[in-house]
Amino acid sequence: MGKLLAENEAKRLHFPPPLLLCFAMLMAWQTGVIRFSNETFSLDGGTSLPISVGDLTFIVAAGYILSIIWMIFLPRLIVWAQRLTVGAALLSTAAFYLPLSHETLQIIFYFHVFCSIFLLGFENAVITYLFREQTAMWFITLAYALAMLITAVLQNDAFSIPFPVFRIFMVLATALQLFFYCRLPSKVWPRYSTKKDDLICPRYFFIGLFALGAIGFLMSLFGITIAETIPNGESFFYGALSVGLILVFVLWKGLGIPALRIGSVSVVISALGFMLALLSLYVPSLSLLVCFALGCGGIVGLFVPFFCLTLAKIYPSRFISPIMVALCFGAILLHGTLLEAFRDKVQIMYASYLVIAVGLALLYLALEPYLTYSYREKPQDEPDDKVSPEDTSSAMPEVLQSHASERLTAQELRVAELSLRGFSYTEIAKALGLAPNTVKWYQKSLYSKLQINSKRELFAIAEKYSAATKPSEKPEPKRLLLRRQ
Repeated sequence: MGKLLAENEAKRLHFPPPLLLCFAMLMAWQTGVIRFSNETFSLDGGTSLPISVGDLTFIVAAGYILSIIWMIFLPRLIVWAQRLTVGAALLSTAAFYLPLSHETLQIIFYFHVFCSIFLLGFENAVITYLFREQTAMWFITLAYALAMLITAVLQNDAFSIPFPVFRIFMVLATALQLFFYCRLPSKVWPRYSTKKDDLICPRYFFIGLFALGAIGFLMSLFGITIAETIPNGESFFYGALSVGLILVFVLWKGLGIPALRIGSVSVVISALGFMLALLSLYVPSLSLLVCFALGCGGIVGLFVPFFCLTLAKIYPSRFISPIMVALCFGAILLHGTLLEAFRDKVQIMYASYLVIAVGLALLYLALEPYLTYSYREKPQDEPDDKVSPEDTSSAMPEVLQSHASERLTAQELRVAELSLRGFSYTEIAKALGLAPNTVKWYQKSLYSKLQINSKRELFAIAEKYSAATKPSEKPEPKRLLLRRQ
């Protein structure tokens, strides 16, 4: 059962921070080419372009749809698609320095919008299937922080960003991305699960993480929409998001607090931010505080690739990344629908945001223990090719045994492991070849021996497992790219 997972785990890559920063320029570039145009989804952009840009909805939709189709049918050509797409975008930036016609410049700008959206889906796929867990967390916290900081500067209302500066930004952003894609191996890709691999998919856990990713992305869109209506709000929003990500990184690497657990605080701050947004309609002086709270609360929306990575390590399906990207595209459509429906009923719109934010917080708090456990399930300082993805490692059974009043059986330990990974009774029964009622009996016996009454208490014991497998402080290798052999 673990052969495929171990094989895919051996293909995962590590990249040093400088390369991750190059990769993060996609986010800054995508935000730039859409939100600095004369028209966006909801409000005029911040940079005046020497061309008139119409509705970008069709271009954005085409980028999302084509990337989804490509990820399903041509996954092993994703790296080449990234190289060719961003290379063409880089070459086309030269056109902005030429005295071309208005229509030609408009077409080139639309091309950049399409390329940025098309590549955004591939970004998710690369992180999902090729990044190591710690590398993904470095990217989401540190590299995204830089991208959001750049966006905060470009979105500011204190001084206008002239088009020549924006043009240079487009050149640098695409050039740095191309450098990263050229460093990314083009022939390394995981093997997807088939029926003969006999892997069990934890369906409810999958559904929960898909919902969490889509709602988190939707809440980010809501936060941006509110920030757009406030003078200098977008700059505060993205600045707060950057500061929040850096704080997560410091707490994670410096104090050892799980980054995913810090996300629990983020979703609570997000709900508070939408509550303040509703109150700010009557107390305008709260506006900038609202933007700051929504920015700090938007961190979970950037965790989406990590959710996909977690799923791929359990059940490597070719549909994980396409489904998540499709759900995010659906969130954009829902966001646009709500804007049109409640544009003249701001109180109702903000109240809707608040209700959804509370739902997101509850869902995240329910799933966070599974995510944190999945992230910590193997010693991070051991070579990854020596740790089976389905191995409980030597520490976990001992930790459970140390808390048990009687000796735990092998089946009870397996039930505990799969339960902590998000498998339901039925799925555990299928994986172990048992009847669901037998699994329930094993779990009841497990809880009795551990003297606990809930899964949350089981996760609390698992915390001591993570302490037993805490990584030693070893510097990252300074090679430009490390591949698991």
